Amino acid sequence: MPIKNRNPDNNPEGRPLKFKSVEELDKKIEAYFKSCYAVKTDDVGIQYKANIVPLTVSGLALALDTTRVTLLDYEAKNEYSYSIRKAKARIENFAECSLWEPKIAQGVMFNLKNNHARWADKSEVITTTTEAKLTEAQIDAKLKELES
Repeated sequence: MPIKNRNPDNNPEGRPLKFKSVEELDKKIEAYFKSCYAVKTDDVGIQYKANIVPLTVSGLALALDTTRVTLLDYEAKNEYSYSIRKAKARIENFAECSLWEPKIAQGVMFNLKNNHARWADKSEVITTTTEAKLTEAQIDAKLKELES
């Protein structure tokens, strides 16, 4: 029985790309960010833009009908790299601003360390050694000293 062609477009890299152009990807990314905000009105009637859903990498992936891993793969493709990095920078900024809310800071730090470059807990340990080099005569003298 012949094996089905899982790559109908004969793309040498595997599956065909989900997004046909950078412009299509950018529009869908922008739609995700817009969906995370709503216009609200305060007590005195002033309208403002309020965040109603946290901005996340996995949320972006879901909005693009893909997975977080696939999204990160797109980041490695030259033509899509800037769009994905820019979207991740917006999400990173949102997360970083959330660090000022003490009740959620630990979860936000976890997110930043796992989804964004160069966020890590670091402790630096500096180790130095000093080797005392004794001659055979000095070792013999020390042994005689210890024996007495």
